[in-house]
Amino acid sequence: FLTNDLVYRYPVPRDLGNATLLVSFSCVDGLQRLYAYNTTLEVVPSESCLNCADAETVNDSTLTEKSGQQTTLLLLLGSVVVIAVLIGLILRRRTTRNVEPTWEEDLSPLLGTEALFDRELEPSLFDEDQQEEGAAGQHNAQEEGAAKEEDELSELLPEGWTVQAFAEWLKGPLPDGWTEEQWSSYVASSTAVLNSHNNESEG
Repeated sequence: FLTNDLVYRYPVPRDLGNATLLVSFSCVDGLQRLYAYNTTLEVVPSESCLNCADAETVNDSTLTEKSGQQTTLLLLLGSVVVIAVLIGLILRRRTTRNVEPTWEEDLSPLLGTEALFDRELEPSLFDEDQQEEGAAGQHNAQEEGAAKEEDELSELLPEGWTVQAFAEWLKGPLPDGWTEEQWSSYVASSTAVLNSHNNESEG
């Protein structure tokens, strides 16, 4: 047989001092055979602590010292941050006061918000671009209108007729096959086209 000495240690509370405990061990070998062993265990009385209060006092004082050091360190760091922020604000105010305005125009204090709207503003590049675009658009519109009127005039005039000859014909008598209403409407529309053409030619 093989014998082994097994040593087990289990912490037990002080209340079990001077008590007898029942211990039961069981194990299974490689052939699946069960072995059991029962015994009793005598618990010795708990040792009296002579310096327990002193140890607790030392631990409490150590924790108090550590917490005090941490609090002091936090206060120092906070003070440094506050002082740095104040110095930064002071330096910033000094630099902004020393900077002179580089505006070309007079920035005299205004009496109210109405004065902002009363001031005459110089035209900017954006305004000039808008004016140029407006002038170009107006010129293009005039050219398109003139071209349209020329087309209307060329469609109105019979082939080989001049403007003067057509105008004289409109002042003449009622042509054959026309009614008074048709002739009046035709003369009115044609005269309007001729007048528009004459105005454009004179302009």
